[in-house]
Amino acid sequence: MSPLSRTVELRPGETPRSLVSRLAAMNGISTAHQFSKDMGLDLRGIDNSDPDSLEKLAGYSGVAVTELETSSIRKTGNGIFLGGQLISRRATAKSFFRFCPHCLIEDIVRGPENKPEARAWLRASWSVPQVRTCHIHRNLLVTLNASENHSIRNDIAALMKRRSDEVHRLATAARALAYSPLADYAASRLAGGEDKSDLLGVLPFYLAIKLCEMVGATLRIGRTFTWNGLREEDRVAAGATGFEFISDGREAFLKFLELHYSDWSRVRARGAKGLAASFFAWLQDGRKNPDMEPLREMVRTHALGHLPLGPGDEFLGTIMEPRKVHSVYSAHLEYDIHPKRLKKLLLQNGIISEEQASLSDLRILFDAGEALPLLQDAAEEISGNNAREYLGMNRTQWEQVQVAGFIKPLLGDGPGTRLSHSKARLDRFLASIRYEKGSSGDLVPLSQCIKLASCGYADVVRLLQGNQLERVSVDPEHAGFAGVLVDASEVSAKVQRKALPGLTARQVAEKLGVVLGTAQALIKNGDLPSTPYQVYANSTREARLVQPDDVEAFAAEHISLKELAEKIGSEGWPRRAGKLLADMGIEPVFTVQSHRSVIFRRADALSTLSRSGHAI
Repeated sequence: MSPLSRTVELRPGETPRSLVSRLAAMNGISTAHQFSKDMGLDLRGIDNSDPDSLEKLAGYSGVAVTELETSSIRKTGNGIFLGGQLISRRATAKSFFRFCPHCLIEDIVRGPENKPEARAWLRASWSVPQVRTCHIHRNLLVTLNASENHSIRNDIAALMKRRSDEVHRLATAARALAYSPLADYAASRLAGGEDKSDLLGVLPFYLAIKLCEMVGATLRIGRTFTWNGLREEDRVAAGATGFEFISDGREAFLKFLELHYSDWSRVRARGAKGLAASFFAWLQDGRKNPDMEPLREMVRTHALGHLPLGPGDEFLGTIMEPRKVHSVYSAHLEYDIHPKRLKKLLLQNGIISEEQASLSDLRILFDAGEALPLLQDAAEEISGNNAREYLGMNRTQWEQVQVAGFIKPLLGDGPGTRLSHSKARLDRFLASIRYEKGSSGDLVPLSQCIKLASCGYADVVRLLQGNQLERVSVDPEHAGFAGVLVDASEVSAKVQRKALPGLTARQVAEKLGVVLGTAQALIKNGDLPSTPYQVYANSTREARLVQPDDVEAFAAEHISLKELAEKIGSEGWPRRAGKLLADMGIEPVFTVQSHRSVIFRRADALSTLSRSGHAI
């Protein structure tokens, strides 16, 4: 097929239908419809980008089929495309007949064709619903009143010939809007430009533009607006604002979302629509559109990390993922803990700050994972005395394991709080010490073990929890702590004993050569200087320790009746030494009645005996 003798040049981005119209005008045919009929062209096929129809047009016009396809709006089973860009999922975009009057007038003035009506041409981008302005002249795209016969409604050459005056009037009335970077972005992308953004660049064209417009409308108008009620100028401004905010990519868009998360508590939102109402309602209403699912999933995932959402909640669909954020209110509902007490627990455990604690229950947000053990523990509380009874402990046992830190209360007993314990924690404590291991013969309860092994309850608990004992059993007749049985000799061998910073009463007695009661009396009455010392780690039991130098100083100044008897050779009759000193007028410093031993001043006793002829 040979080209016509009179052809026109295909303009950049010109639609095939526009080319047919200009070919008709160039060849003296009044309408594209008549021209197609004469030449056997299928206008419907050309509009639908039918390959055979485009190839036939290519033959008459001398334009390559590939060039025609570039500016053809193609309808496929997956939607409507212009070039490689998806402009709609529905077949409505082709009915758009809009134009920039300034562009058409400039075409008439500058076109090389010898017939003026063959110079103006339609840009394919004008048929894209998301394109609202001319990115060159910045005015809104317009349309002519539908007063013409349907056969020439899209016939640009016929319309320019008949209604050029109206186009001039539209150009005069058109005003340039504020610069919109979104208009330039749309023109570039439709022309084949590449967008490497991790947000707009990965969305279909029509959805990228719509996202900018919805974000911008929210920023400009507020959380609630009616998109269909906005003027076209307002939609353009919204798109420009939205593009400027989120064009940097995903992170910028997520910051937009965070601007509205504070509304969650203010409006008592229970789902997506309760936030930036119109924007999230648009996302919610797009649940049947597969193109929007990645965007919805991005928003949903981000919201999970910032809002108190959990399994079963509705936010752009039913939440199935584990909860990441709790509010005091949501935790109160889930764990049945009173909000005031819950706030105190969270504050005491450093999960929320003092500043947060002053906010309302809905606005206090915290990490659900970090707080999970605490919430589970606090779900069932036991008061202080009841907790001791629950464990089967006496007061001494309870005091020692608490001081050692094995059992910690949920809340302290400070102002405005009551001492309470977690039943779950108490159960875990019992499970850590109440078990069976090794042979069970000759085992004793813990209350007997600490006496036989000379240790504290905390020492035995530490060995039990560390699984360091080879023989452990349980007495089924006694519940809790009282039913734990251990080998006292094994415990004694394994308890770690620190070197004492002084001498005990027993060691003092050995050094002085007196009975234990005498050493205890000397310490108790202050005759020997002493200092208090906690005998067993993490217990309240104390002993008084004496420094070795003080013992030596006491021994240098004092002598017991037993030692005196040995010096005069009457070891078997110590009273003889006492009677001898009494006859010579020497009285003891300490007596049996006060200190359970008779003790003299060494210098007085020895000098007196020496004068009496005894060899000392």
